[in-house]
Amino acid sequence: MPMPEHIPATPKQVAFLRFMGFKNSDQLSKDKAHSVIDNLLEVDDPDEADRRQEKIYEWGRVKFLQHPDLYAAELDQYLKRELIDDLHRDIRKRVVGASERLTKGKIKTVCDILGAEDADWWKQDACKDSFYLKLIEFYPGCCDGKPPIVQPRTHPEIEARKAPIPQKLPSRSPKFIIHKQQNHLPNTDPYVTASPPKKRGGLVLVVSAICLVLSGFISSMNHANKISIMANTLKVSSAPSVGGFILSSVALLLAIGGLTKGRTFLGLLLILLSIVGLAMAIKG
Repeated sequence: MPMPEHIPATPKQVAFLRFMGFKNSDQLSKDKAHSVIDNLLEVDDPDEADRRQEKIYEWGRVKFLQHPDLYAAELDQYLKRELIDDLHRDIRKRVVGASERLTKGKIKTVCDILGAEDADWWKQDACKDSFYLKLIEFYPGCCDGKPPIVQPRTHPEIEARKAPIPQKLPSRSPKFIIHKQQNHLPNTDPYVTASPPKKRGGLVLVVSAICLVLSGFISSMNHANKISIMANTLKVSSAPSVGGFILSSVALLLAIGGLTKGRTFLGLLLILLSIVGLAMAIKG
């Protein structure tokens, strides 16, 4: 008894696979041909799967035309059952939502009418169109719907392959990024992450505060009498304080500089204290 891999494909397997596009199907073994037929629709491309499915439906009729002797025993079953199923499927591709239900009994009635006019009507390439026109004539309610809306088929694995692959950005020097951030250049570079501008002027205000402290210290050392505060009035001696005036002026300028850098509250406070320091120095 020959091994399974040495048993050639059957004539029906060869005929079907040749119709599906496998030209060397006669060289396959019976088991291999059976495996190929079972996996015909197992393809990645959904459009190719649809095309093959339509070819399989078409084979149900074409096999009797191309190989009448090989499939003679199946012809009667085809005309009574498979042809009716095929025509029902074709009408559903043409019309949906009709006012009258299309039954297999109505399809058989129309087939009998066509068969009475021409026994070989089903062998014609336009046999489905002939059936549709005859169905409109005898059962118009089964054809008064609308064409179906065909949704495009997608395949997740194929769509994933078609998706653009993000390219890895080449590395950039940290000095370039820091320089770009420090100079507030427009953020049009994907290498630089946008960040809110930092408030400056903290050091300027610190220096201004130090100048105010030194100004007050010098003014107090140069006064002949101690400072006394009565009813919010500052009374000092008449001794001049040149150093306090200079330091208060510097503090005022630095406070204004800090205000322009965004330090609003501290800047205003130090400006006010600088003005007080200047008044003290002038009065002294």
